[in-house]
Amino acid sequence: MKAESMSHPDKFLLAGVMGWPVMHSRSPMLHNFWFAEHKLAGTYVPLAIRPEGLATALRSLQPLGFAGCNLTIPHKQTAMKIVDTVDEVAKRIGAISCVTVRADGSLAGTNNDCYGYIHSIKQEQPAWRADAGPVVVIGAGGGSRAVCYGLAQEGAKVAIAARGEANVNATVSRIKDAGGTAIGVLGDGTSEDDVKRVIASTVGEFGNLDILYVNVGGGSGRAGDTNSIATMPDDFWRTTTHN
Repeated sequence: MKAESMSHPDKFLLAGVMGWPVMHSRSPMLHNFWFAEHKLAGTYVPLAIRPEGLATALRSLQPLGFAGCNLTIPHKQTAMKIVDTVDEVAKRIGAISCVTVRADGSLAGTNNDCYGYIHSIKQEQPAWRADAGPVVVIGAGGGSRAVCYGLAQEGAKVAIAARGEANVNATVSRIKDAGGTAIGVLGDGTSEDDVKRVIASTVGEFGNLDILYVNVGGGSGRAGDTNSIATMPDDFWRTTTHN
């Protein structure tokens, strides 16, 4: 990016994405494209932050001149305890995906994952209806919580499948507290048999099926990186997508 072609040359905009690992993230490529497209002087960088260094890293945003950052695995839930304020949607979800540095240096946490995900579904599948049948979500971390919340707000019944029982139960509780319908299933989609078992549990509970497979692994070596989904018959899946 050439500085002379940018607008706001007196203010260099600095932002990034914090995660561990983070170098797989496509966020820098996407954000830097739009920086250039809108002729903004600035850059968006990957910030590889270990969990034990998250608080220090977030508190360093303001003195380093960052406008804010996005969060990815495994920071979306822990960061809620570090920032100064959290908006109501993020509180209901139980995770934040974005941190903004305010003029006074305080940190504001928000979550735009649910909004972004639902709108991406509607863009790619305009005929999709949340009430057409239950949705299976693989994963119960911070990203999954936002996706489940967004689906539930649309009126979908959600089956949440993950390895960790505590995370599954916490996500189910949050969906129910927000007025949604959800069940938990132990399983992470890392084999065809596991996927079929999750589906069978969903059908057994809800009586029908309209599957949406959500990859919330983010390239971290978790369930989202498996190729087992590719072995499933096409008619098992209404939509296959990533977060």
